[in-house]
Amino acid sequence: MDTRQLLLAIDLGTSGVKAGAFDIDGRLVAKRRREYSVASPHPEWAEQDPETWWTACRQAIREVVRTTSADRYHGIAVTGLAPALVCLDERGRPVRPAPIWSDRRAVAEIADLTERLGYDTSFSLLPRLQWLKRHEPEEYRRTRRVCQSFEYLSFKLTGEVVAIAPTDQLRPWSERDIEVAELDVNKFPSRMCKLGEPLGTLSVDVATDLDLPAGLPVIAGTVDTFAAWIGTGTMEKGTLCNTVGTSDGIALVWDEPVNDPAGRVYAMPHVIGRGWIIGGALSSGGLLLDWFVRRFYNHLARPFEEVEKEARSVPPGAEGVIILPYLVGERWPLFDPHARGVFFGLAESHTRAHLARAVLE
Repeated sequence: MDTRQLLLAIDLGTSGVKAGAFDIDGRLVAKRRREYSVASPHPEWAEQDPETWWTACRQAIREVVRTTSADRYHGIAVTGLAPALVCLDERGRPVRPAPIWSDRRAVAEIADLTERLGYDTSFSLLPRLQWLKRHEPEEYRRTRRVCQSFEYLSFKLTGEVVAIAPTDQLRPWSERDIEVAELDVNKFPSRMCKLGEPLGTLSVDVATDLDLPAGLPVIAGTVDTFAAWIGTGTMEKGTLCNTVGTSDGIALVWDEPVNDPAGRVYAMPHVIGRGWIIGGALSSGGLLLDWFVRRFYNHLARPFEEVEKEARSVPPGAEGVIILPYLVGERWPLFDPHARGVFFGLAESHTRAHLARAVLE
């Protein structure tokens, strides 16, 4: 009988949630995935129902636990997409769907608050909450607590709304920031803990629902991309990490900040507490491939395999065809939420296979 101690990891992504059981040496023992979609009720909006996240998360956890043994688990941690503004009412229920990272309704608020605070607020919840206050004042009034996606799932596990800061240098907000943004400080969690610290314990009701032991420690997680840097060992100077999910991120570890006068890359303190991350976040990663398959290959039995097969039939460079993958605007290096995608260099001789090659390249 396998008696290895296990840790349960939850990764909440844009297109689905994954639950994985790992032994204490980091080996994956079991995993499950549940998918969901992004709603766009208006142009440039992108939002998801936090309750849908939780339902999918519960299903994935139950399936993983059934393949193992509940008494082997010794802790849980959650990572998730960000930014994603979750607004909770006085009973801990979502007030409205959560605008996620690809949502572009708060462009004006981001530009204004960035100028007022003197730092980039693209990834902050503050301008998104400003938008809510200005455009949906009743929902803002009903909001008692705001949090990120991974903080929301941690709340559902423990019953406690806790803000998580990777390090002291990477606190998600300060009281001064909230004051400058003209928001209510009481809507933000009163407690903040650091990545890797105990956040709370699994509540009795949720433990029963998930077939896990009550009181199981829930450890503070972080943004999914930050977790990827740790999980891939992207910690020493000169190490480069390319993380591709729905979006895409490139991160280089360096020993000092690299300032780009053109603003094409960012520099941020590493989440491990030493060194710097130099890189950028792109809006379209797997999102581009998914869109391409839906539009041009979805009638086939194995569409992704067919894309790869056709792309291999075309030489590198796709004989001059390139794609600008700005389906949902672009973050780095353009910072243009209104950018749009283009297939460029098309000629009469080009085929669907050339488009496939360009998309994969």
